[in-house]
Amino acid sequence: MRRRGPNFDPTPLYLRIASTLRMRVGSQWQVGARLPTESALAAEFGVAIGTIRQAVDILETEGLVARYQGKGTEVLRAPRGVGQQLKGSMQDLLSFHAEVTVKVLKRHTVLPPMEVRRTLALGENEKRIHLQRLASFDGAPIALTDSYVPIEYDRVLTNSDLNTRTLISLLWTKCRLGLLQAEQSISAQMVSPAVARVLKVPVGFPVIVLARTDYDADGRPILFTTCQYRADRYRIDVTLAPVERQRKNVAISDARLARGGVKGRPAVSASGGRRGLA
Repeated sequence: MRRRGPNFDPTPLYLRIASTLRMRVGSQWQVGARLPTESALAAEFGVAIGTIRQAVDILETEGLVARYQGKGTEVLRAPRGVGQQLKGSMQDLLSFHAEVTVKVLKRHTVLPPMEVRRTLALGENEKRIHLQRLASFDGAPIALTDSYVPIEYDRVLTNSDLNTRTLISLLWTKCRLGLLQAEQSISAQMVSPAVARVLKVPVGFPVIVLARTDYDADGRPILFTTCQYRADRYRIDVTLAPVERQRKNVAISDARLARGGVKGRPAVSASGGRRGLA
């Protein structure tokens, strides 16, 4: 039996080709343009024409292209992406695109990975609830999120809530947990085989990774979350304020902190209709 190497990709070949073609639609191939012929694409990828047809079938099902007898395949629209605006307030973490659907994939008690234990300052045998959720947009997977939540909040959080509201809003409203601030890092990585299967992309496909640590009102790290977003279906929009405005905002924040105004729940209530992973 032939042994599979560590870089073996179990993703069907036509799905990998479909991902590549999808990234070209709207960038290399604009709306109204014609795709190369099936024979030309088959030669480029070194596969049979039948494999190319399967890949193009996926794009056609998604409404990105249309086949016309005797005219070839035309681009109808570019893939729709979801943009996240990064701002300073905790309330901004509650916003989520209305057309995104969320499903809980895993929910169990675990001993977190070493990196998570260090970040949350956990004891050697201290456990957390591992929540894994999949977000889909426009009928296709877009993001996989893994969160490590204190065990005492597990009985309060229902899967129904987690499928329709952000974890942050649930911690505020149902668990009565006051959050002081969050630290978030953004990086670009290549997806692992396990995550590739869930996101339906080839192994090594680019993903945007957001890693965030949330702190409670006493400044203790309480929640750690990583979100892996498909790079072909997600973007991040960052609003940059002038330097003087930033200084003013920092001064206001420092003044509120000195008055103790940031402890406890936020002044605005979280809407039950908002959806999200964070």
